Amino acid sequence: MRIILTTIVFLALSFKCFAGSSSTKLSDQEWVEKAFGVEATLVFQCTLSPESFSIFKLGENEEKAAVVVRKQEYSEEIVLADWETDGSGPCRHELWSFDYKGKMTIATIGCYGEIIPPENAEGEIWFHDPEEYNRSYFCY
Repeated sequence: MRIILTTIVFLALSFKCFAGSSSTKLSDQEWVEKAFGVEATLVFQCTLSPESFSIFKLGENEEKAAVVVRKQEYSEEIVLADWETDGSGPCRHELWSFDYKGKMTIATIGCYGEIIPPENAEGEIWFHDPEEYNRSYFCY
């Protein structure tokens, strides 16, 4: 009798975990809203393989943003970013600076001089750490 009861409890718990697993998976937006307790709005996405970055506005705050970093299809981390706007008119662009495995900045495309971004580029990512590897790449 004890073995049967143990088996029934095990199967019931297994079913609950299995059945609930798909319904408990949160979208990136839901994950950010749950983590910060405010409404989140997607404002920018950019990929530099193997990582992709989704940037969310947090409520009405335009000084901070949440960045969801994904490696392939797995959400890896949410980081808080400082949000700045630079330039004016067609040169206006957004910058989000944060620390994810070192300091980095993601920016929308603004005006360019010598280096023209590829036609399908969505933004640019600067890696600031370590200093000797400080460089930028276009993201898509």
